[in-house]
Amino acid sequence: MKISTTSLIVILVLLIGLLTGIYFISAQYATPLTSAPATQTAVSNTSTIPMQIVSIHETATSSPIVNVEYPQFSSLPAAWNKMIASSTTSRLANFRAEVASSEAARKATGDPLAELAPSAYSFIASWQPAQINGHYISFIERYDSYSGGANGHQELQTFNFDEKTGMMMTLADLFPNQPDWLTKLSALAKSQLTDTLTQASNGHLSQSILDDGTAPVADNFQNFTFTDYEITIYFPKYAVAPGVFGEQHVTIPRNN
Repeated sequence: MKISTTSLIVILVLLIGLLTGIYFISAQYATPLTSAPATQTAVSNTSTIPMQIVSIHETATSSPIVNVEYPQFSSLPAAWNKMIASSTTSRLANFRAEVASSEAARKATGDPLAELAPSAYSFIASWQPAQINGHYISFIERYDSYSGGANGHQELQTFNFDEKTGMMMTLADLFPNQPDWLTKLSALAKSQLTDTLTQASNGHLSQSILDDGTAPVADNFQNFTFTDYEITIYFPKYAVAPGVFGEQHVTIPRNN
């Protein structure tokens, strides 16, 4: 049986259409061999709000090393942004004064070997957010400096704001109607730090320093950040252990 040219063309067109349909259906339901990993963020409960990161970087050989970053938030009252800024800029000013004093003391000895290169001095300020969103701002700023002497200097300061009220928050604000919150928090912090420092010190825990630093006194717990799920308490160098152990912190679930 002869197949006309027209019929052959029709058959070819239908065959091509059938194969094309099968391809697209397969592509739609096929499982890819590889897929990009999900992006994870280290900051809990964080979203984008208007903010500016102020940076100061000085690495010239004629100046001490200065690396500073701190945030400013348009959603906060000007007074709070000024306080955030001054917590860093005032420390930087003190650092510069201490470097000048150290250099003057070294030059007074008359020994050129006693002088240090400017790059030997450093001031580092960095910030770490816990949450930044349309309701709360919570972050820590750390300060690490060397302005002369045998050891460097470490400090920290936390900032917690309720954007809805425009007020700075205290730790007590997280425990409404819980009059014994400080006692409970003290016990939880002491328990965690006992385990951490016992291991870090190979069993030579300085109990008296830990007892003083975790006593149920509000000043001991003034540095904190928080999310919807947990509270982190920060203890600066020397607060709960000898200086060699540096900064310490404990993280406590809020449902505790």
